[in-house]
Amino acid sequence: MGTRATQPFQFLGQGAVMAIEDAYVVAACLEKYFESPIVAFERYEGIRRTRAASVVQKSHENRRQIFSSALAEESQIAASVKSEWQQVRVNERLDWLYKYDVTAARI
Repeated sequence: MGTRATQPFQFLGQGAVMAIEDAYVVAACLEKYFESPIVAFERYEGIRRTRAASVVQKSHENRRQIFSSALAEESQIAASVKSEWQQVRVNERLDWLYKYDVTAARI
């Protein structure tokens, strides 16, 4: 295990969902390219790479938001929560994640 500074933390809680999405795509690729597993796994990687990278990047951004220095200052908490944590702002940040349809991926 790494130290807290180097240990990766998940701040979107998407591990299980990503595993389900991965399973769907890898199964569809293996079914479509059953004669060539190498092609199937290359296609799988091509489909999933951008989504996985986005989840990792946004997870780090979410961590910064959750541990914002503005939330450490009592005088800034209300303004920070009002501007960053109202439902419309949360939706803006997370709709891409929660509205993703893995079944729409072009296999």
